[in-house]
Amino acid sequence: MQNVKSFDDILNRESIFIDKKTLRRGYMPPSLEDVLHRDDIIKKYISCLKDALENEIPNNVFIFGKTGTGKTMLTELITNDLVKTAEKNNVKILVSYINCETNNTDTGVMKQLVGPLQKELDISDKKVSNSFSAYFHHYCDLINDFDGVPVIIFDEVDKLKNPDILNQFSRVQENRYTNKNICMLGITNDLFFVEQLNTRTKSALSQQEIDVPPYDASQLKDILNTRASMAFKEGALGNDVIILCSALAAQEHGDARKALDLLRVAGEIADSNGATTVTEENVYSAEKAIERDHVVDTISHLPTQTKLVILSIAKLFVENSKSRTKVTTPAVYDLYVKLCNKIDMRTLQRRRVADLIGELDMLGIISVDKAARGRYGIVNEIAINIPVETIFNTILEDMRFESLAEPAKESGQKTWF
Repeated sequence: MQNVKSFDDILNRESIFIDKKTLRRGYMPPSLEDVLHRDDIIKKYISCLKDALENEIPNNVFIFGKTGTGKTMLTELITNDLVKTAEKNNVKILVSYINCETNNTDTGVMKQLVGPLQKELDISDKKVSNSFSAYFHHYCDLINDFDGVPVIIFDEVDKLKNPDILNQFSRVQENRYTNKNICMLGITNDLFFVEQLNTRTKSALSQQEIDVPPYDASQLKDILNTRASMAFKEGALGNDVIILCSALAAQEHGDARKALDLLRVAGEIADSNGATTVTEENVYSAEKAIERDHVVDTISHLPTQTKLVILSIAKLFVENSKSRTKVTTPAVYDLYVKLCNKIDMRTLQRRRVADLIGELDMLGIISVDKAARGRYGIVNEIAINIPVETIFNTILEDMRFESLAEPAKESGQKTWF
């Protein structure tokens, strides 16, 4: 590693990077024309929203796809382009963005919606009672005063504590709260999110759906080549470095974020060593470094129902390790039902929980093997591939699961159940 004794040493040395931010999460391509391998998705998305250019309210749109497939990026770029095009045609469109991971309560959502709308109408802040009902009715009054098309983006919509709030927004005109409807754009990696909503909400949404497929290795290679040309100095990447990053990420469900993270961290490792070229060895070192954080990131971004399933598995795994008993699907479902009741969450059917267990198996968090149990037939035996402490600690950070933890009398630390 290059000898570094001060920040001046960092600033004065030659770096292999030109603009590292083009490899970081959150980087947005300048326009839709710069987005690769998503032409069909963009075309469909634009078709769903085109009515807004005629000052009409488009149907709700829900966009589904695995992590790292570009759902949020596409939504932001398309709505930005929609607003600019509308302005040229004297149509007003107000796009409000809600990150449901950080604003997941009914009142929190309403507070974030009211502010931009008041600003758009050039209305000073109005003191509103700190309740959902008060904010909701104030928001509806503002919508009536807004001469345009209101659009709400619910990013990570599956993280809402009360997903049926969507029913309220879907029926604002029907219930005579407003003189127009509201267009909702829901973004989620939970392919079954809509199915889990109650029948009334599903009926009210009347949504169009867009599925965003994972990238393959060839597509990831194109994306990395484009970003690398902006991020690195010419000649800074060794032979096959981009091919290796693309191949490794393609194995992780075609996650473009994983591919970009691999390339960036590999470059940082080479840069910190004073190297002038990123090598394949740097990529493998980057993969190990990222993997340590990837597990926590994966668990924290799982949908609520999937978290309940893996939490049930982890709890049984700890209990059964003492008696050396295997964790089985029926036992997982029984505990899952109890946990749902504890946090007042709707219970899924056995078959759906079995599907979620299969998804966790695909992610590599657990392993599922079939075993013969004599007269009891074939059962699924489940093993956990990561430390159970990681599961407990990560899920505990989610406010929806706080009621499942309580302080231990002796240490004052939190324990489960």
